[in-house]
Amino acid sequence: MARVLLWVSVAGCLSGCAGPERVDEPVVRRIAGKTIEGNYVSPAAYQYYLEAELRRGSGQLGEAAQSLHYAVTSDPASAYLHAQLGEVLLEQGKLD
Repeated sequence: MARVLLWVSVAGCLSGCAGPERVDEPVVRRIAGKTIEGNYVSPAAYQYYLEAELRRGSGQLGEAAQSLHYAVTSDPASAYLHAQLGEVLLEQGKLD
């Protein structure tokens, strides 16, 4: 069951971490001599997001909030990460 939740979390992040606000901000990368234009999520933000999801799933809301804070710091343009942080803080009862 835990593996299923992890895969669901990973799939959710793959589909939503970049957020729609980045559609008009393409990034150009060169990989193996090829130029590739696209939208990318900061690797650090992705790592922190996954850590937060695992901690949130095991009831460690304080640690989840901290990981999401790091994720937002790594990718401040992501509305999705801001929303996830807000949800965890709301779960903790931190309304201010």
